[in-house]
Amino acid sequence: GAGYAPKLSDPEVICMEMVGEFLHLDQDKQIWQYFTQHWQDWFPAIGSYPNFAKHCANLWQVKQQIQDNVSQIEGRDNIHFMDGFPIPVCHYG
Repeated sequence: GAGYAPKLSDPEVICMEMVGEFLHLDQDKQIWQYFTQHWQDWFPAIGSYPNFAKHCANLWQVKQQIQDNVSQIEGRDNIHFMDGFPIPVCHYG
């Protein structure tokens, strides 16, 4: 059978992989360890590493589509601008 549905949503997994890539975490295991050690409260359903790795692998077509769409928007230039907005994440005591 197909097994149980993943507890993390697809957008959560993709977000975690993007943050991991930004932090130069090159392997799924490194990303999983980082989020289980530092962001467990935000991703309480992270689960086991094998399930996380399988979820990452199962999203390859979605991630390929995202990459293709971003490439079309950004073109072949070496410099890219991404729009964003600040989010307060910590306060100094």
